[in-house]
Amino acid sequence: MTKKHIAIFIFLLIVAAAFWLPGLHRYLKFEELIQNREMLISYVEKHYIPSVFLFCLVYVSTAFFVPGTLVLTIGAGFLFGFVPGTLYSIMGSSLGAFLAFLTSRYLIGSWIQNKFIHQLSGFNQEIARHGINYLLAFRIFPFLPFFVVNYIAGIAHISTWTFIWTTFLGMLPGTIVCTFAGRQLGVITSPDEIFSTEVIMSLVLLALLILLPPAAYHIKRLRDVP
Repeated sequence: MTKKHIAIFIFLLIVAAAFWLPGLHRYLKFEELIQNREMLISYVEKHYIPSVFLFCLVYVSTAFFVPGTLVLTIGAGFLFGFVPGTLYSIMGSSLGAFLAFLTSRYLIGSWIQNKFIHQLSGFNQEIARHGINYLLAFRIFPFLPFFVVNYIAGIAHISTWTFIWTTFLGMLPGTIVCTFAGRQLGVITSPDEIFSTEVIMSLVLLALLILLPPAAYHIKRLRDVP
């Protein structure tokens, strides 16, 4: 194990400890957020800067292995307001995704690519042609969990800059919807009330629209086969 691998492992331990030891994981449930909203509001009012730091740190952890991005983003709108909540959510999600991407690339990505170079040739060619479309679509609508996309992108031949801007841009629509709805946490009783059929269909259609180029490419290839 190289020094780079050891440093990444230590970083993951720090993130996990910062998340689990204070018991922050207990609040990543919608019911807990509602039940403790007065306490959380009070804490944010008294300790605004530490609250923002803790929020972003917890959001970073969701990019590695912790579920709860939906609750976090709703909570951001409730605790910090629409514009700051959107900003903090995007900051936390983008930073976390970037760190998870680098962890995947330098911890296992190169090894997997070298070990399975022939088996991954088709995958790598597909990513080279349409990687941007897939990343944007999976960010706009979570066909795959947030952290899974981070790890797969780290293994794939995706440039760091491409990963960063597609993550930021792709997650922005859903983040705006959740933080805006978070302002109504006092009257919302379930996350289902946020994502109406119209909202879900809009995100799905946008994601499918972005997937049209690779779909058209493969349909054309099938038609060209004698």
